[in-house]
Amino acid sequence: MKNSCTDIFRTLLGLVAALTYASFAWGYSFITNDSGQALSWPAGSITMHIMVDNTTALSDGTTRATSIQAAMLAWNAQIGSVQFSPLIAAAGSGTDKNNANELFFSAAPYDYGWDNNTLAITTIWYSGTQMKENDMIFNTAYTWDSYRGAQHANNVIDIHRIALHELGHVLGLDHPDDHGQSVTAIMNSTVSDIDSLQADDIAGAQSLYGLPNSPPAMVGQPANQSVYAGQSAQFSASATGHPAPTYNWQRLPTGGGSWANLGESVNYSGTATATLSVGGTVLAASGDQFRCVASNGSGSATSNAATLTVIASTLPSFTTQPAGQTVTEGQPVTFTATATGVPPPTYQWKKGGVPSLARPAAA
Repeated sequence: MKNSCTDIFRTLLGLVAALTYASFAWGYSFITNDSGQALSWPAGSITMHIMVDNTTALSDGTTRATSIQAAMLAWNAQIGSVQFSPLIAAAGSGTDKNNANELFFSAAPYDYGWDNNTLAITTIWYSGTQMKENDMIFNTAYTWDSYRGAQHANNVIDIHRIALHELGHVLGLDHPDDHGQSVTAIMNSTVSDIDSLQADDIAGAQSLYGLPNSPPAMVGQPANQSVYAGQSAQFSASATGHPAPTYNWQRLPTGGGSWANLGESVNYSGTATATLSVGGTVLAASGDQFRCVASNGSGSATSNAATLTVIASTLPSFTTQPAGQTVTEGQPVTFTATATGVPPPTYQWKKGGVPSLARPAAA
């Protein structure tokens, strides 16, 4: 990064151009092979051997090694299918094409001289579209520190922001500004006051490796339900997380016992969905509690418990019978009847055995 971060890219067959062609996307750009296909790592861990000083405290309290380590963790928090695995080793020099990803300082990286104003380089070995080996080399000609905010005077370079940039190359990101794009990004080719990953950097990495995994979090809780005996009840819950969580409903029977997973049955449906249906409710189930467990590869979350209340039902019984009426032809007439029952009954009047208008009341 220029000062600048110039990058050396190699294939398994030998040295190619100092800057490889990159494909265009919105803002971010990718390092590609000779066919224009983006390079990336397969899913899993990217082990990085950090072979720099780990004893001298820098301005922000880190060492060179732990500042680089923190840069890896910053990228890890933003991506899904791969994760950097930093291993801090003794300070020393790396070896090219040894199937190890190494980070170190050098006055002449692999016998190549430094270009003017070049702070660091990343070497890339790949096969097809798959990354095989990356080495990250820092220029010993500069004074290095670790700090945030505006760049320090006298060419004192922040190793953390340079590491963020070079690790972006390890992931497969190129310089967007070298391809006619004007975006705010740590991946631009020149060092600036930007000291953290920007939206464009994150979007580029996520386009290659997906969203970061996150454990489920309940965002919708089931509510208590009251139904009459024989009716159905529904409980709903919702959760966020990546990948999308699966659901499983549990029941705690009234009167004690322990929580148990529910399976599909005559009485329960939707046991592995966000909405549980409880059918054929009986009085004995009144007081049963239900909760939902949302799970993915990063963890699980359990909803609050919701209680089912089942109310006893009784058949309708008339307490007032309609009485005969005598009226003048053409005049309206009113018949009244009332009934009790649980749940409260509805009414249907009939004339000569034929249903008449449905009435919500007794008149």
